[in-house]
Amino acid sequence: MIFTTPKMLLTAVLSSAVLTLGLTAVSAMDAHHDHGATTKPQEKPSITPEMIASYPLDTCVVSGEKLDSMGKPNDLLYQHRLVRLCCTSCTKTFNANPAKYLKLIDEAAAKKAASTQPAPEAPKDPHSGHMH
Repeated sequence: MIFTTPKMLLTAVLSSAVLTLGLTAVSAMDAHHDHGATTKPQEKPSITPEMIASYPLDTCVVSGEKLDSMGKPNDLLYQHRLVRLCCTSCTKTFNANPAKYLKLIDEAAAKKAASTQPAPEAPKDPHSGHMH
């Protein structure tokens, strides 16, 4: 090939260098790639029915609306935790300050757990069943 301008020569040299570097990088990656590896790729965490059943709120943690007030709730996983929102619009608000909303979910979970604990039995009267 004949290069009629310095720009054409420079373009050809740079293209060749990029191609050579790219092939070298692929070659190096292949050298460390083990086709005999038996590890499975990590599965993306998913929302389970148990997570939904144990979710402590029936309202959107962002808007306070009932979760089904706008159709199916928008469920998302944030750091492996279920967050249920009434709509996709609340996702942006949640993402702006997730710590605030996770704290509210944690408080609701603690309150729900406390309310499902059986009430402590009253102490038995040592004099019950007989008269003095």
